[in-house]
Amino acid sequence: MVDFEYLSLLAISLDESSLNFGLIEPGSSSEIKTVNVVNRGNVNVDLEMYGSDLENENNNINVNSIKFKYNETWNNLNYRPSLFDFNLESGLNKNKQLEFRLDLPSLILPNKYTGKINLVGIEE
Repeated sequence: MVDFEYLSLLAISLDESSLNFGLIEPGSSSEIKTVNVVNRGNVNVDLEMYGSDLENENNNINVNSIKFKYNETWNNLNYRPSLFDFNLESGLNKNKQLEFRLDLPSLILPNKYTGKINLVGIEE
């Protein structure tokens, strides 16, 4: 007889380590960027998402200018973590796509801006 304990494992991976929205004219939107989220664990996963302002040495773009698509609706990214019923099932090669875009304000100075988008897997 063999005894063992099968524990839950929550693990996700992304096919992108960074998003580059490219050159965008003030007052316009970037092209849509797609990130593939893969469930590497053995439990179903929801997502918590949050981010930071995009900044350079003199200016910033509010985090709310970063949009993500959830349930066919574009939503603003926020500073505070928000839980989304992502429903990423466990199993071999289970994945879903997330879409992001950047909507630039019309009064923004040209420059290179950097910030963070955080995705955290949460067990359903």
